[in-house]
Amino acid sequence: DGAFLTGNVSPPELARRYVDGLMDPKRLPRSVLNERRTDGAYIYSGQYLQMPYISGGGMFKETFFLNRRKAAPYHAQRVIYVDRASSTNVGACRTSIILMAKDADGNGYVERVNKGRWEPYERNREIRAMAQYARTRYGPQHEPVIWVEGEGGSTDKDAWMLLTKSLVGFTVKRHNVAREGSKERRAEPWACQLEAGNIWLIEDGSWDIEDYILEHISFPTGS
Repeated sequence: DGAFLTGNVSPPELARRYVDGLMDPKRLPRSVLNERRTDGAYIYSGQYLQMPYISGGGMFKETFFLNRRKAAPYHAQRVIYVDRASSTNVGACRTSIILMAKDADGNGYVERVNKGRWEPYERNREIRAMAQYARTRYGPQHEPVIWVEGEGGSTDKDAWMLLTKSLVGFTVKRHNVAREGSKERRAEPWACQLEAGNIWLIEDGSWDIEDYILEHISFPTGS
């Protein structure tokens, strides 16, 4: 379906034959694939993405994501985190923008996730839209700090300048993850919080929770 295209087509030159990321847009258009996703993440990943994984997940299991609420506490502390993608090509990893909250008791809430393959100006617009949503909903006194993963290099400096200009009026900070080890190591604390039941997903119909869970349970082999 285009979500796991890069690096997973063999032989790789056949990826050029995909249409908008789809192997078979006539027999398996996105409308059909979205319907098949209701069969469950395990079946969908193995049958339609050809990326089977351990039933129920590995480091992240489906049972970790059963805590649901309609809204997070109003006075919670909030943060927006952005993982910028390096490519806009179909099948490449997507830019991810996530809004999270933590209440006074230490419980965490995933409020909203937005992902896409955007050009830099579109990506910056989407980040600002997430920040503006939080400010409008919770007011300037409770709006989140925006953290953006740093990519390093001279091109990152230019991208950072453009990003901060697009977010004038908001607090923006850069996060250097290179010194923090592998993605598996960095994921361990998050997995522990989920397994302990300290994290709640905000199920208000504004974002794709099932896609979010699928990325977790196919980690680290998935896109």
